[in-house]
Amino acid sequence: MWNNEHIMYRNLKANDEGIQKVLKMNKDGYTFLMSDHGNGQIEDKFYANEFLSKEGLLIVKEKKNSLITREGVVKIGSKFGLHKLARSLPQSMQQKVIRRVKALDSVMESGIEDRIDWKGS
Repeated sequence: MWNNEHIMYRNLKANDEGIQKVLKMNKDGYTFLMSDHGNGQIEDKFYANEFLSKEGLLIVKEKKNSLITREGVVKIGSKFGLHKLARSLPQSMQQKVIRRVKALDSVMESGIEDRIDWKGS
């Protein structure tokens, strides 16, 4: 991808359009723009929604019908080193696990705005 100017331009243009859309939606608040990763190995993790929630700055209404979230599964998997086990599975089984985890509700999904207590946040 890095050697294909057409793909790079298309991706940068799409990113720019997405950022403009977010900025237009948030005229009277703050906007934080963060990269999920750089061009190197990820050495640390930062979950913005989790941080804001712990600081009392993001209040999310509880979803009554969901007992488990994607973040919860990932957190438990990381704690017990299940990612190492998952990597040893056949590729088809890895893909099946990924699809199932992705199907879980996530506080990082678009649509979280419907679950945020905006007056309390």
